[in-house]
Amino acid sequence: MNPIAYFKLQAKNLFRDYKTKKPVFDKAINDYLYEYSSKYFDVERWSYFVGQVGGVFKVESRFNNYAA
Repeated sequence: MNPIAYFKLQAKNLFRDYKTKKPVFDKAINDYLYEYSSKYFDVERWSYFVGQVGGVFKVESRFNNYAA
Protein backbone atom coordinates (compact mmCIF):
# COMPACT_ATOMS: atom_id res chain seq x y z
CA MET A 1 0.00 0.00 0.00
CA ASN A 2 1.48 3.34 -0.99
CA PRO A 3 1.74 6.14 1.61
CA ILE A 4 -1.10 8.21 0.15
CA ALA A 5 -3.58 5.31 0.25
CA TYR A 6 -2.46 4.45 3.78
CA PHE A 7 -2.91 8.07 4.88
CA LYS A 8 -6.43 8.14 3.41
CA LEU A 9 -7.33 4.91 5.20
CA GLN A 10 -6.09 6.21 8.55
CA ALA A 11 -7.92 9.51 8.03
CA LYS A 12 -11.15 7.58 7.43
CA ASN A 13 -10.55 5.54 10.59
CA LEU A 14 -9.88 8.67 12.62
CA PHE A 15 -13.06 10.29 11.30
CA ARG A 16 -15.09 7.18 12.20
CA ASP A 17 -13.79 7.43 15.75
CA TYR A 18 -14.49 11.16 15.80
CA LYS A 19 -18.12 10.52 14.90
CA THR A 20 -18.52 8.33 18.02
CA LYS A 21 -17.91 11.29 20.33
CA LYS A 22 -20.47 12.16 22.98
CA PRO A 23 -20.66 15.37 25.02
CA VAL A 24 -19.99 15.19 28.76
CA PHE A 25 -20.60 18.22 30.97
CA ASP A 26 -17.68 19.16 33.23
CA LYS A 27 -18.72 21.20 36.28
CA ALA A 28 -15.17 22.41 36.98
CA ILE A 29 -14.92 24.39 33.75
CA ASN A 30 -18.70 24.78 33.27
CA ASP A 31 -18.51 23.53 29.70
CA TYR A 32 -18.85 20.40 27.63
CA LEU A 33 -16.00 18.04 26.87
CA TYR A 34 -16.15 15.19 24.39
CA GLU A 35 -15.39 11.53 24.99
CA TYR A 36 -14.99 9.03 22.21
CA SER A 37 -14.26 5.35 21.93
CA SER A 38 -11.26 4.61 19.75
CA LYS A 39 -12.40 1.54 17.88
CA TYR A 40 -10.36 2.12 14.73
CA PHE A 41 -7.56 4.43 15.84
CA ASP A 42 -5.36 3.69 18.86
CA VAL A 43 -1.79 4.30 20.03
CA GLU A 44 -0.35 1.20 18.37
CA ARG A 45 -1.84 2.09 15.01
CA TRP A 46 -0.79 5.70 15.40
CA SER A 47 2.86 4.74 16.01
CA TYR A 48 2.76 2.50 12.93
CA PHE A 49 1.20 5.34 10.94
CA VAL A 50 3.95 7.75 11.99
CA GLY A 51 6.52 5.16 10.95
CA GLN A 52 4.88 4.75 7.56
CA VAL A 53 4.76 8.48 6.91
CA GLY A 54 8.32 8.97 8.15
CA GLY A 55 9.64 6.28 5.84
CA VAL A 56 10.34 3.72 8.57
CA PHE A 57 8.55 0.51 7.68
CA LYS A 58 9.21 -1.30 10.95
CA VAL A 59 8.82 0.91 13.99
CA GLU A 60 10.38 -1.74 16.24
CA SER A 61 13.64 -1.61 14.27
CA ARG A 62 13.77 2.13 14.83
CA PHE A 63 13.56 1.65 18.61
CA ASN A 64 16.16 -1.12 18.50
CA ASN A 65 18.60 1.22 16.75
CA TYR A 66 18.38 3.70 19.63
CA ALA A 67 18.94 0.99 22.24
CA ALA A 68 22.22 -0.13 20.63
